[in-house]
Amino acid sequence: MYIFGPVPSRRLGLSLGVDLVPSKVCPMDCVYCECGRTTLRTSVRKPWADPALVIAELKERLEVLPEPECVTFSGAGEPTLNSGIGEVIGFLKSRSPDSPVALLTNGALLEDEKVRKDISGVDIVIPTLSAVSQEVFERISRPEPGLTASGIVEGIRKLSRESSSRLWVEVFIVPGINDDPREVALIRETLLQIEPDKVHLNTLDRPASEPWVRPAPTERMEELRRYMRPLDTEIILPPKSMGAGKLRGSEMESGILELISRRPCTPEDISQVFGVSEKEAETYLQELLNSGRIFVEKRERGDFYKIK
Repeated sequence: MYIFGPVPSRRLGLSLGVDLVPSKVCPMDCVYCECGRTTLRTSVRKPWADPALVIAELKERLEVLPEPECVTFSGAGEPTLNSGIGEVIGFLKSRSPDSPVALLTNGALLEDEKVRKDISGVDIVIPTLSAVSQEVFERISRPEPGLTASGIVEGIRKLSRESSSRLWVEVFIVPGINDDPREVALIRETLLQIEPDKVHLNTLDRPASEPWVRPAPTERMEELRRYMRPLDTEIILPPKSMGAGKLRGSEMESGILELISRRPCTPEDISQVFGVSEKEAETYLQELLNSGRIFVEKRERGDFYKIK
């Protein structure tokens, strides 16, 4: 399965996800990643998922689903690793030229001119820039050897100059690593030079790959938002409830399994995604627990359900 959702996105509304690489293939192993530890760190581009199969599944899903507010390349790995991403983008834009297509990326490959050409058809690019100094970059992102913070900055800078896509840069705050005055000042100075359309301040919302990672307090996030002025900066908040459509029985169970295979979810999350009451979501989750297909992990924000 390459397509998941639609799911409520904190930035993009009701978004249909496209996953182009196996879980968890990525050039980085970020301490805050909500998809778990990276199992294969690589920068090698190849058709990790056959573009023809991805397009076939997209056609099938788009025929039966309500039109999503956005189609987003994301998932449990780095989408630009798939050398066929341009082909899939081309299909989406030829099918619905006015429907937004977004890309979530860690920015590791944006310095490559071929990658920038492949993604030129998307409407919104959201790269992550959570460190500028190499020391902090290595602590927070645990990159593949050879990847540098300066290379990622240069890739985003080139994309900003060359592309007509909207550029929304995410800064993911991990308290104790990248929120000290020196690193924050470096990030702000770099973003002022890049001039993105928006800056998104983000912090932990689900269990991270490292259990010691904690979300930044709301008051600290607000301080950072003010500090980023005159950049157009917003704090990414949880999505509003926007049910993806009424499913029941085995279809609901399949939908829940598909969702939590890519990210841990609380009953509240399931309720928002599928447009059911939290009590009904808990009933389905309990059935899946009883069957041994999922397990639960207790965290500060609640009970997060994960696939076995």
